[in-house]
Amino acid sequence: MDTALLIMMLPLPVLAIFTVVYARQLRSKLRTARAGLVATGHCVRVYFTQSGPGVSNYGPPKRNYVFGFTTQSGQWVEFEEAVAHQEEGAPVQVRYQRDDPRGTATVSGSHGSSIVFDVIAVVGFGFFTLLLAVGLLLALT
Repeated sequence: MDTALLIMMLPLPVLAIFTVVYARQLRSKLRTARAGLVATGHCVRVYFTQSGPGVSNYGPPKRNYVFGFTTQSGQWVEFEEAVAHQEEGAPVQVRYQRDDPRGTATVSGSHGSSIVFDVIAVVGFGFFTLLLAVGLLLALT
């Protein structure tokens, strides 16, 4: 087999895995948004992390948000989610599934943006996976 084809094949499984992971996240979040329980929560804390290959000043710091809420059964749950700018202590509407509040909790309303990100990720990764797969099939024929 040609070396160029082998090199083209390498990213295919990675792209396919990312597509499946984000598709599952999106399905869960859409199910929660449509039929999940609603609770009022708040932004528990905001913290910053640096990103980059071992360089302390590599790019701007990433803002991370931790939200907390009390389920209908009285359980306190905290979760992280990428959302639009939020201040510590600010109230938010949270949706979650009764059987897995920590794993399904998502900020809903105008501050929730992770569903949009998941849609973009599924479409993007899916498009490039399909494009690469078709290109490989055409190259093999």
